[in-house]
Amino acid sequence: AAFMALSAPTAIAVLVIYRRLRPERGWQGVLDGAIAVLALAAATWALLISAERPMGRDLLYLLIGVPPFLDLLCAVALAWVIGRHGMRSAPGWLRAIVAGLLVQSAAGLIVLSASGWAPGISRVIFMAAAVILGFAAVRRHETTNRAGAAGLHDAPPAWSERLPYVLGSAVVMVSVARPDIEMRLAAALAAALMTIRAISAVAVRQGLIGERDRLLIADPLTGAYNRRFLADQAPRFLARAQRSGEPLSVVALDLDRFKHVNDVLGHDVGDRLLIEVARVAAEALRTSDVLVRLGGDEYSWWSVPRRRARARRRSPSGCGW
Repeated sequence: AAFMALSAPTAIAVLVIYRRLRPERGWQGVLDGAIAVLALAAATWALLISAERPMGRDLLYLLIGVPPFLDLLCAVALAWVIGRHGMRSAPGWLRAIVAGLLVQSAAGLIVLSASGWAPGISRVIFMAAAVILGFAAVRRHETTNRAGAAGLHDAPPAWSERLPYVLGSAVVMVSVARPDIEMRLAAALAAALMTIRAISAVAVRQGLIGERDRLLIADPLTGAYNRRFLADQAPRFLARAQRSGEPLSVVALDLDRFKHVNDVLGHDVGDRLLIEVARVAAEALRTSDVLVRLGGDEYSWWSVPRRRARARRRSPSGCGW
């Protein structure tokens, strides 16, 4: 009972680690791990447990089978993080946790086999897992390379996008050949996980496409439009002004002694100054106006005439220029 109770806090701790280190916006690693572990659990049930389990002890076998597969799921989820960060850049303590969970899961699967030699050898393997996890605790002072971690999304390996669906489909096909209640439940769970995985992948890709389109025309530091946007849209602004007969106003803005700010106060303060200038300018703009960061401390403010109704003018007073 104590061993089975240990799985819940272990899983919670691993989810916290995964959430802090995941190199993608979704939960692909956990979902892929769940599908892979479900496929292994279904194969174990179909080949070993269902043929050898004592009658009347199905619930006990189910409870005993939860911890090792939960440990394996935790190991696969963290291994996903290591694979996306790179084996060399991943900290030693994280690799040790994955190794400890894999060893602990192997010990649990040996217990699940109910062989005569299982209790003795499983105790030795559990002790080895404890030593490995203790090593991870000793190495906890190692820093983690967060480059490319939460908030960004690198292109995943091609096999990682296909393998979960192959394993999930295999579970569904096996359930057709062995239509017992356990395999039907496994097939239903595999289908649900694959559906969630597909929806998550689509959402992540849509977010990446939106971010890519935004970065093509926006300055990543200040959020103002960039020079590329101006080069593309300036002829349209001029053509619109000629058609409407309204004037097109352009304000060029340059921050005096900005290099002195960087030299004396540092580039971090200079970046905050650029961000604040863009924020104040955006508050003074009309909906039809466009703020462009030309580069460095240079901005351009285009007062573009609207297509239909004449825009109400707002005074840029209080901008501090």
